[in-house]
Amino acid sequence: MARFIMILVLGAIITYGVTSITLNEYTSQGTQNSMDDYSYNRARDIANGMTDIILMRIANDESYRVNSPITENLNGGYATYTAENSFIDGDSLIKITVSANYGGTAKIITAYAKPPLTLELDLGIHCLTANSTVKVNGSFLIDARNHTDGGVLIPQDGTYAMWSTGNINTGGGFKGGGTFNNVDYIPKNPPNSSIIASNQIYPGGFPTTPEQVFSNYPPGTTLKEFAQTGENGSQYVTDPELLSYPLEGVTYVDLPGGQEWTSAELSGNGIIVVHNNVLNARLGVPHGTFSGLIICDRIRLFKADVIGAVVSLTTTQSGGNIIGNTGSIIYSKEAIKNEMKKFKLLNYGFGKKRLQIKHWNE
Repeated sequence: MARFIMILVLGAIITYGVTSITLNEYTSQGTQNSMDDYSYNRARDIANGMTDIILMRIANDESYRVNSPITENLNGGYATYTAENSFIDGDSLIKITVSANYGGTAKIITAYAKPPLTLELDLGIHCLTANSTVKVNGSFLIDARNHTDGGVLIPQDGTYAMWSTGNINTGGGFKGGGTFNNVDYIPKNPPNSSIIASNQIYPGGFPTTPEQVFSNYPPGTTLKEFAQTGENGSQYVTDPELLSYPLEGVTYVDLPGGQEWTSAELSGNGIIVVHNNVLNARLGVPHGTFSGLIICDRIRLFKADVIGAVVSLTTTQSGGNIIGNTGSIIYSKEAIKNEMKKFKLLNYGFGKKRLQIKHWNE
């Protein structure tokens, strides 16, 4: 009997020992799994976080690239990353590769994003572009030879002084210059006929909205909506008296049918839009000094000094001269591009901070 009891006791001890060892192994394995899972999630968070940071850096600085790997500490771990130009499926993209590490656990993310959008003028846009009869008088100057934003001449890179789907009538002391077939023509009175293009046909039809002035304007945010955000000093008004100066960003003057922004002050830079849905908002007797692009329905007696370009959308001006007795339009691709770069899409991620993500691979 004693021997039987001893056998039972020894069996119980052995069973307990085996069970205890097994439970300890399970517990240890569970703890390790929890630690591995925690480390993986932290590494994944670090990789995602660093990818977002790089996207924000690119959004704020279009030239930002990292061709040689850089390592930064982040959230208790570290991330090694590159941001390089790439080309996939016929699309120019930015490839962002992030390898994150937390507690010895690694996670890699590769993302492909579209570069920040910079608007581009349609090829049909020249120094003064109109969809109607153009009357010019007085001592106004249009020089469509290309210039820097500071007014320095760039030879053999300009365009037409005036281009219109209607007649162009010049008179008085008006001087016009420009570039045709890579030949620059200095401003003179009367202007050389080769840099005046009347009764033209606009490829695909003349723009009827401000957005159509650009060759790559994306669907989504309109110039009006962008102006309403106030980004980069943009303003949206229905009463021009409410504008603040100097003008910056996108200045959108939305006038009721047939009304005029009279004695319009154009002082500042950016993109100015004077427009309504029936194409009869009028920019009247504008003055001041402006750098960038002006898009309006109608024009009356333009007297401002502009470096950039001017576009009139309407087919019916309201009579009288489009161009006044004084003032100038000096063509500058650089001035226009500098202002168009300030336009940022707002329809991805954290407002203006994110780019368009094409691929995100974990």
